[in-house]
Amino acid sequence: GALETLVAALRVEAEGVVGNAALALQLIANDEANLEAMGRAGCVAGLLAVVHHRRGVGQKNAGLALARVVKREGNMEVLRALHGVEILNAYLKI
Repeated sequence: GALETLVAALRVEAEGVVGNAALALQLIANDEANLEAMGRAGCVAGLLAVVHHRRGVGQKNAGLALARVVKREGNMEVLRALHGVEILNAYLKI
């Protein structure tokens, strides 16, 4: 589906594509009704990888999207299991 396509776009080399995919996921995550499907699509791991391994606009957009996605407790559990809280603290100085 569309969510899986956006998650796949987070893995490409082109910075602009990554930044735009993360921005699109951020906008989708504004509607809490989408958060469960986003978790199933792998958004937490995909966005966390961008925060961890990228810099610039892509990293910023991914961090903002991730903050919205983990409002759902099930997604927050995935973030914790991936040591994502520590990664966010290290890279985004939260």
